[in-house]
Amino acid sequence: MKGLIPAGFKLRLLTENGENFENNEAVSTHAVEKLYVDVILEPGEGLIWEIEPIPDDFSREILRF
Repeated sequence: MKGLIPAGFKLRLLTENGENFENNEAVSTHAVEKLYVDVILEPGEGLIWEIEPIPDDFSREILRF
């Protein structure tokens, strides 16, 4: 299973203000190649992404579109 995302891994997207929104999270129930959340953004909007488990050197990033 080299290169797969393990079961229990969580991807969460937040607004650039750090708030949750509807359907903002994906959790792998088994090892998968991809884990994603579909979103629609307006020009200039941003997202914060988080993962769990949280790596030691992880810091939040704001992605602007």
